[in-house]
Amino acid sequence: MKASPFFVFVGAFIVFIGISPAHAIENDRTAGHKRNDLDSQSAMEVVSGIEEYKQGEKIPAHFHHGIETIYVIQGTSVKTDSGETRQISTGAQIVNLRDVMHAGYIVTGDTSFKFYAVRIVDKGKPLFDSAKK
Repeated sequence: MKASPFFVFVGAFIVFIGISPAHAIENDRTAGHKRNDLDSQSAMEVVSGIEEYKQGEKIPAHFHHGIETIYVIQGTSVKTDSGETRQISTGAQIVNLRDVMHAGYIVTGDTSFKFYAVRIVDKGKPLFDSAKK
């Protein structure tokens, strides 16, 4: 049985951010396991959702105050601000690191660009910014 690319992506993402479900369960079963949360207020938040950009729509160049991971549900062609045409494939997995500019293109393909994004970003800051300060 072949694993769905989506579930492979989610599993890899969990490992990437350092959370191991098996390890967490193991710790809960360990005799005498104790966790002492010093502060329940995290400086980060997780924002996830499905986004869709139709033909002709622009995704401006921007960056995030944290990490963004994307699983492409429906790929398409895009044209960059420099005029280069690129193909974004269905099933592609993209990771955009903190404070790294990305995107800056227009959807030019016959289909929409649709993706599931998970962002772990600084709480209290905008989800994205378009200009470095």
